[in-house]
Amino acid sequence: MDSAPAGVGHNSEIAAYSEFRAQLSELRAGNAKLVFDYEDPQGNKDARSHVYKLRKAKSAVEAARKDEKAASLEYGRRVDGQAKEIIVEIETMIDVHAKPLAEIEQREKDRIEKHEANMTEIIGAGTVTAEKWMDIPFEAMKDRLAEIEAEPIDEDHWDEFALQAAQAKDAAIAQMRTAIAKREKHEAEQAELLRLRKEAEERERADHEEKIRQEAARKAEEEAEQKAKHERQRVEAEAARKRAAAEKRELKLKLAAEKADREKAEAEQRAANAEKEAREKAEREQREKLEREAAEAAEREADKKHHAAINNQAVAAFVASGISEDAAKQAVTLIAKRAVPNVHITY
Repeated sequence: MDSAPAGVGHNSEIAAYSEFRAQLSELRAGNAKLVFDYEDPQGNKDARSHVYKLRKAKSAVEAARKDEKAASLEYGRRVDGQAKEIIVEIETMIDVHAKPLAEIEQREKDRIEKHEANMTEIIGAGTVTAEKWMDIPFEAMKDRLAEIEAEPIDEDHWDEFALQAAQAKDAAIAQMRTAIAKREKHEAEQAELLRLRKEAEERERADHEEKIRQEAARKAEEEAEQKAKHERQRVEAEAARKRAAAEKRELKLKLAAEKADREKAEAEQRAANAEKEAREKAEREQREKLEREAAEAAEREADKKHHAAINNQAVAAFVASGISEDAAKQAVTLIAKRAVPNVHITY
């Protein structure tokens, strides 16, 4: 038994849809004629209004379908099938307008997200630089600052976000300039400390060498004086012994006394010669030692100048490659001190 409403056959059109079918031609014709400028605010609004009317027609068909389907499952299948046909046509008409509207919405969403992401990146650059100014490579900080300073901020690039972007850019530039200034001050202080340490070490080395030289000179002088004193004592003792012998012999005979006088004179001459030779020897040894120390000092100074020339060449090579002079000097100093593994300078 057909559970459909009276007067409705299995193959006949469902009366509940007659009104909608009558409207389809009108809707179809109107939908085909309508042309909207989706980019224009008024055109966009009109397109949305038209889609809304079509959706209302679709909702009315859905409501009628549900009412008719309740009468019979078989009738409901016919109801569904015919409703589906109508809905497909309406959906097709909706898609004509809904797709460009959806594309515009997505494009607008992407545009806003892009501006927000770019602004977040600018803000993050300033924050990270301000927090990690000791860790980020100095040249990298300056390069990123230059990039942000060159970032064009106007409505052509940022649309309605231009004011926010300009404020974010100014804040980031201020943070980065402050961080760079702090880094420059820190590196300058470190370089000054290194210079003062080197000067202090050089003064200490020079004082130590001067002390060693003075001590050596003092010892040499003391040794020479001691040798001369011993020689005088020996000569005096020898002379005393000979004078005693001469006095004894003088009692015996005049010739023996004269001989003793000659021997005394000769002994005194030998003593004088010996003293002179000792003094000249000490002076010669002192002079040779001073000359040797001067030669050693000159050799050290030449070696120091040679090292400085090689180091200056290395600094110049670093500077030519783009490294700052202070950083280049620090790098060469560390290499010269063998503080960098597997890297050394050949002098």
